[in-house]
Amino acid sequence: MIFPLKELNTQIQTFDQDNGLISIWGEFGVGKTTFALQTALSNCTPLNYVIFIYTKPNLPLKSLSRISQKFKENNLNDFLLYKILDFSELYDFIHNFGQIVAKVKKNREDIKILIIIDSITNLYQIELRKNSKNKNVTLNYKLNQILATLKYLKLNYTTEILMVNNIRSIRRENQTIEIPAGGKVMDFWLGYSIKIERDKKLNYRKIILSNRTGTKQISTLTTLTKLGFEQL
Repeated sequence: MIFPLKELNTQIQTFDQDNGLISIWGEFGVGKTTFALQTALSNCTPLNYVIFIYTKPNLPLKSLSRISQKFKENNLNDFLLYKILDFSELYDFIHNFGQIVAKVKKNREDIKILIIIDSITNLYQIELRKNSKNKNVTLNYKLNQILATLKYLKLNYTTEILMVNNIRSIRRENQTIEIPAGGKVMDFWLGYSIKIERDKKLNYRKIILSNRTGTKQISTLTTLTKLGFEQL
């Protein structure tokens, strides 16, 4: 997978990725979708097939059109954009996704597939209920099955998986801390995560690369422009 920042691509090579999935997370409006779209377009090469699954209300067509100006030389014919409306639809879609991937690989054996989901937990969080334990157990089961299916695709079909994730605030030792949504279910399947944070300077962003256990972190400073993230 090619990320839109050269320094980030170099840093990732130092990580033991453990064949896990990759998550981008951060607070609302920090640029997660922009980063995901940039990554999708960066990988639109003759030997790559990019599938972008979007689960939020309005498709980011204006952002896609604007960012794509930097990628006019790339092969955008193999870029597919899907809109998913609810969590059950996402579950069914991913459950049957192997058929799509297998068909692509059958026609073009040498091709690599990149699947980007923005956001993996958006619809999941909408359906969570504080006082409905049985429903929440079912939702956690489905989320686990989605992640397991994605891991299977990664291991068996030369497929890379990138998931945009929401942020969740919890109280721990009398402090409010931010963690990725999905809790332990999400953590189990991750290889590493990319957190995007705002910096003190307007339009500056800190990119924090962390392994699954959080024992290793590397950060880099970038700027967010109309055409996406750029290395300083």
